[in-house]
Amino acid sequence: VTMVVTGGAGAPLYGKVKNAKKQNPHSRAFAAKHHYCLLTIDGDTCTMKVFTPKGELIDTRTWAGRKGK
Repeated sequence: VTMVVTGGAGAPLYGKVKNAKKQNPHSRAFAAKHHYCLLTIDGDTCTMKVFTPKGELIDTRTWAGRKGK
């Protein structure tokens, strides 16, 4: 199961907690920046791009559809 938590829409920003790795060992990325996410679906592929309000690309992630059932 893939889960994305994003919250950069305009509230005050805060840094990573001191024991972030211990608190959430599955976290892969952290950026204290205001941002928005754009998701596109192409067939069975989903791509998420994360941008700053000025349009700077911060990150990209693509998920392929599951095979089988």
